[in-house]
Amino acid sequence: MKYTQEIIIKQPIGIVLGLYSNLDNLPKWKTGILSSRLLSGEKGKNGAKTELIYQLGDKTHVVTETIIRKKLPGEFTSTYETTEAFMTICHRFEKIDDYTTRWISYNEYEQKGFWRLANWFTASTYKKETQMHMDQFKAFAESQPVLVSN
Repeated sequence: MKYTQEIIIKQPIGIVLGLYSNLDNLPKWKTGILSSRLLSGEKGKNGAKTELIYQLGDKTHVVTETIIRKKLPGEFTSTYETTEAFMTICHRFEKIDDYTTRWISYNEYEQKGFWRLANWFTASTYKKETQMHMDQFKAFAESQPVLVSN
């Protein structure tokens, strides 16, 4: 399953990229994140593997994130793997003007094993979850002060 979503954030691209790139900010905006732990590589760099623990409803999910390509603002591509699924997400950030940024998220999701049978049932769930996280980041980013230099 492939889908694309985008959102407009009322913050300069530099602030958006700084907030998004800082893994310490993840629990401040992403619902359900319990913890993150670097498994290998250099934090936030190409090749880094991070274990993310999520609480979704009454279930805890372990997700392994691998940064494939981080060349911001043009591209931030990572894979996310669980026992049930494999996802590749490419984020692109574009400057609209000095105070506005467009975030585009290209998503490719593949369920594993038995879960493949349920793929068409769950497609809208993944799109809604992506939009929810994008909305949460937007609210977090827009709540931060805009630093204006003279």
